[in-house]
Amino acid sequence: SPLHPTPEGSTHEENETPPITLIIKDWRDSTFLKLQIITCFMVMFFIGMTSQTIGSLIPLITLYYKISASTISLIFISQLCGNLISALIIELVHKVVGRLGVLILGNLCIIMMSLINIFKPPIWLFVMSYGVAGLGMGLLGGCMNVFISSLKSHNELMGILHGCFGIGGIVLPVIINKVLEWSFNDFGIHYLIMSWVGLLVCCCVLGSFWKEDGSKYEYEISVLRDDQTFQDNSLKNILKNKVVCWFALYLFFCTGSESSIGSWLVNYLDNAKQFDQSSANFIMTFFWIGITTGRIILGFITSKLFQNEYRANLVYTTMSLLIILIFTTINLITTMNQTLTILMIFIEGLFIGPLFPTMSVTLMKLLPIETQVNAMGVVSSLGGTGFTIGPFLIGMMIQLTGLETFPIHVSMLLLGSFITWLIIPRICDLKF
Repeated sequence: SPLHPTPEGSTHEENETPPITLIIKDWRDSTFLKLQIITCFMVMFFIGMTSQTIGSLIPLITLYYKISASTISLIFISQLCGNLISALIIELVHKVVGRLGVLILGNLCIIMMSLINIFKPPIWLFVMSYGVAGLGMGLLGGCMNVFISSLKSHNELMGILHGCFGIGGIVLPVIINKVLEWSFNDFGIHYLIMSWVGLLVCCCVLGSFWKEDGSKYEYEISVLRDDQTFQDNSLKNILKNKVVCWFALYLFFCTGSESSIGSWLVNYLDNAKQFDQSSANFIMTFFWIGITTGRIILGFITSKLFQNEYRANLVYTTMSLLIILIFTTINLITTMNQTLTILMIFIEGLFIGPLFPTMSVTLMKLLPIETQVNAMGVVSSLGGTGFTIGPFLIGMMIQLTGLETFPIHVSMLLLGSFITWLIIPRICDLKF
């Protein structure tokens, strides 16, 4: 028998196909939807912790396995491969097991990585385990970005969602320091704790998304799409979409600049500007605080100050480029004191922070419902390669031109994001 949406609490005959419950998109009117949103925040916090783990453990892992930094970089390549695979399968997984299955599978991938690394496996297995984690993070990110973007107050919610990622990154180093101090540098204990956190997140997902199966997902698509404007959502056709490709390019520049600052700033301040190690790390913390603050605070004012998300992101991109150019110019002439450096780095993070979530909302508004999951998966995966490729490219350029030129290369990445965002409406025939 056909599937019919029914309000929560309604009954049906035992011999009939259970009806599908469609939750209202305004979270203010649904306690159940509020629980789902809070769960998404928890999942993104967990992703932030997972992403920052390897960065915080690099010195210890290098010492334990007696490997070079170039071997460590294979972990990021492995994670990238997993992320790309997620773009290929995310739509299929949604159709088969729904949002519930996607969120559970994504968390299980991260838990599997943690369980493997508890036992300090051979380095090849350690590297491969992060490919599984990359697959999980890709599935989780694609699912939650589309889900949150479809709700009321999406700008504010997307800001908080991606802010939770930053909070996870800020909290994780503190946790690792305490764990390593307590366990005498046994990093396996940290992965054990991460697996427990992952299991807790899975329980929350089960409790709040248990109605979100594949049947409900397909029915929502059939109800919400406009049949006259239906588009083929195959990966081949998604890649032919100019909007998707240009948004992926924009995200590549954004993620490349963000991760490059995160990867090279401490080294730059320590070796090129003669800050001591503790001061450089202290300044780096303010970059992540700026990113988290920008994603949360600016998310709340985007819809109030700007006509649409495109124009808001144009201002944020322009400001992030302007700040890094000022930072670069001053540091090519002289060396900033610590207070001014902290202020500049914080403001830079403040405007880089909202670029990804605001871009996601803009993209979701441009795409028909049946292409959103696949398109967001492709944009996140292809554009997200900037997280790995950006620091690698800047590292190669630094080898050629010297560490002092680091801010110039970051400026070039942000200039690329500014130019891309500026020409998207003209190239893609869009009006904002």
